[in-house]
Amino acid sequence: METSAAETRSAEAADDETLDAIFHGRVSLVQGRRGYRFNLDSVLLASRVADAGARRVLDAGAGVGVIALAIATRLPTATVVAVERQPALFERLARNIRANGLDGQVAAALRDLRVGVADLGEFDVVVMNPPYFDPAKSRVSDHPERAAARHQLHGDLVALVGACASAVGCGGRLELVYPAEGESEVNAACLAADLADVELVELRPTADAAPTVIFATCRRGEPRVRRGAPISVYASPGTYSGAVASALAGGPLADG
Repeated sequence: METSAAETRSAEAADDETLDAIFHGRVSLVQGRRGYRFNLDSVLLASRVADAGARRVLDAGAGVGVIALAIATRLPTATVVAVERQPALFERLARNIRANGLDGQVAAALRDLRVGVADLGEFDVVVMNPPYFDPAKSRVSDHPERAAARHQLHGDLVALVGACASAVGCGGRLELVYPAEGESEVNAACLAADLADVELVELRPTADAAPTVIFATCRRGEPRVRRGAPISVYASPGTYSGAVASALAGGPLADG
């Protein structure tokens, strides 16, 4: 991600924080030096919400707000609700919303997704970058922010997708990103949540490499799994593909 520079909007970063930017400095975000830090997956996931029909968007597990702020910046007619359960991340989320002048468009809610989000109303799009790893099968970070962001300490994928399903309005969808090897977990979680019409798009480092993550678009309907065209991060060494360059500039995750 881009490092903060003179063109970023003003925001105060403490000694244990950094000030970073996306969209060539149009959006700046404070994040912890050691704790949860957003990555390319989050920015690319946000870029998949590109349609003007997405009037109400829920960012389920917002962290410091990179997805919520990216969507709000790209879709100025959308309203975004950003839900985060960790108080320290929630505080940074609220600061980042204010620093980018988006407090009239993005609302932050401090809550655990497992408690439910039905009272927030229905949304055209629910976006989720959930924890990926089983704590019983891999080392858990000693930093609580990083641990909760990466490991399923507060519910597995089935529980988290199920908790968000009630917020997906009629004709709406869930957009999520997950490791490619977890494709069967995504399909099972969406089937259990009655979001069984799934389209998968692979993200590969290069065109001839194995996929590292998948983007899933999940809707209500007859169970089926479709596949969109794969996306490459790099067109050549050191050069982003057209799709990724578009997303990093604030456009959709698509060539052209």
